[in-house]
Amino acid sequence: MNSPTGPPLTENPIAVPEQHLIVAVDGGGSKTRALAGIVEFLDTELTGRASHEARQTCGKPVCVTILGSANSGPGNARSVGFDTAQANIRDAIQSSLQSTRTALQTPENEQRFPAISREQPISAITLSLAGVGREPDRLRIEQWGYENLSSQSVLVTTDAAPLLAYLNFERDSRLQNGDTDLDGATLAFEISSSMNAISLISGTGSFCFGVADDGRNETCGGWGGLLGDEGGGYWIAMEGLKKITRHADGRGPTTLLTQHVLNYLGLRNATELIGYIYDPNTTRDQIAKIAGIVFALSAEDPIAHQIVSDSGRWLAELIQTVATKLRFSERGISPILGLAGGNFCNQPILFEATLQAIATTNMGIAEAVRIHEPALGGFVLASQKIFDRKA
Repeated sequence: MNSPTGPPLTENPIAVPEQHLIVAVDGGGSKTRALAGIVEFLDTELTGRASHEARQTCGKPVCVTILGSANSGPGNARSVGFDTAQANIRDAIQSSLQSTRTALQTPENEQRFPAISREQPISAITLSLAGVGREPDRLRIEQWGYENLSSQSVLVTTDAAPLLAYLNFERDSRLQNGDTDLDGATLAFEISSSMNAISLISGTGSFCFGVADDGRNETCGGWGGLLGDEGGGYWIAMEGLKKITRHADGRGPTTLLTQHVLNYLGLRNATELIGYIYDPNTTRDQIAKIAGIVFALSAEDPIAHQIVSDSGRWLAELIQTVATKLRFSERGISPILGLAGGNFCNQPILFEATLQAIATTNMGIAEAVRIHEPALGGFVLASQKIFDRKA
């Protein structure tokens, strides 16, 4: 398939230097995150020599050194509109590149990355975004990328794709500990087109995506707040709000959620929730933040605890459904599980509730990984594309 304004994917291959300037973007309903870095192929059969520092610090065939990072507003075009999402994406990319260009001027980096000059074009940009599951939306963003971003290649994927790619990274302690200040860090990964893995996102919404080593892939969830998204922040918040209204009516038990949520929103009583929820200026993202109160009270409030437990079961159901579609149990396969999104990364109780729910099924998990920096997976995706075009 040809890209709208860029070169065809199977023609005019990119001239592959030893080192590549790549930008990886992760855009969701709350924010857009951009990482810029230098990717080096360490296998001499692929690209020739790599820097001495890369060979010393990386134990896998490819590594990336992060030189710039930046955040901006939401990157989900379906939530905030294409113009706003594209502006946020561009702002994050430009800010990360500005930091990278500055870092490349140091004597150490000039010596380490001789193939990358301050004016060298970007080899590839990966845009991994919520809201591009439909092909027309993906193509629209791709065309905009080729027209507005100075990159030799633009790859647009859903925000689930980099999560699976992330699992190719070496289990570095900085990643496992949730360190997102990675500027200057060198991280190793492999390019692998074959794996059995499932990724699950619990952010504002929820979505599950899996791949099998025979090339098949399956999804589950991602229906949005009106149709589903069980176990996502918006759903958790709305469950809490419904418990408050039931208590206000006398149809449900007392819950600490009532006073804490009303105080958080600056409301005098539960009736005023109607004005807040149905106000057209109230966004799903704002409502989803109430989930933080549910998590905070889950240890002392039975209602909040039940909501978190239910969330874990719903999220486990997404995982098990994808695993069933991919016939993992039938084939005796225990996949790697990658869990991402603000709820998994910031709320250990949801991570544990989900794993506990999975444990009650007959599904095996080889490893469960919390993904604190999903944008990193974009470097794997871009490297795979560069390698494929070189082959």
